[in-house]
Amino acid sequence: CHTFEQRLWKLLPVVIGPYSILMPMAMVFSGCTLEGNNVIHPCTLIMKNDHLPINTQWHGCPATMTLHTAE
Repeated sequence: CHTFEQRLWKLLPVVIGPYSILMPMAMVFSGCTLEGNNVIHPCTLIMKNDHLPINTQWHGCPATMTLHTAE
């Protein structure tokens, strides 16, 4: 992903782990890491450089964790 910050083009990777689900209109900014088995609900915004632990669900803008399972 990329952003323009103070007229500079910045590239950062986005890591989406296995079994992660991004629902419609969910947005992930650059530098984010989804460890795996994450659910990002509709209209959710994952901010730059966020790290989402495994087995979690997120919603809102900005995102807040709604569920963490101990699988």
